[in-house]
Amino acid sequence: MNTVWTKIKPWLGLAGVFLVGALLGAALTMKVMHKHLRMARHNPPPRAAEVIVKKLSRELALTDQQKVTITQILKNGEPTIRQANRDRNTAMRKIFENTREQIRATLTVEQQTKYDGMMRRLKERGERERRKPMTNHD
Repeated sequence: MNTVWTKIKPWLGLAGVFLVGALLGAALTMKVMHKHLRMARHNPPPRAAEVIVKKLSRELALTDQQKVTITQILKNGEPTIRQANRDRNTAMRKIFENTREQIRATLTVEQQTKYDGMMRRLKERGERERRKPMTNHD
């Protein structure tokens, strides 16, 4: 049994390092994306419907009535798209939480304490970032 554990231990360590790296990478990606989303709220880009109708009109020579109809179709779909994004975000949070729990379960009590501190600091940093006013010179 001890020889099996000796053979598996390096692989578990490698998997743990990989998962922690993936979680930190995901957290940093979420931070950057959140920053861009906050900036977009202050300087919103053209609405997706406007961009799509403009492109379709250019490519297909839409009539004015077609533009109005297609714009309304796209606007009617926006709430469904927003809900799908919220559902996706909820699912992603559950996946990250499950992953963190699995990592934590492989750690010793001492490592768990340190890991909990790491995760707490990461969460606090994210909350501080969300409260920061946006600047365009980052």
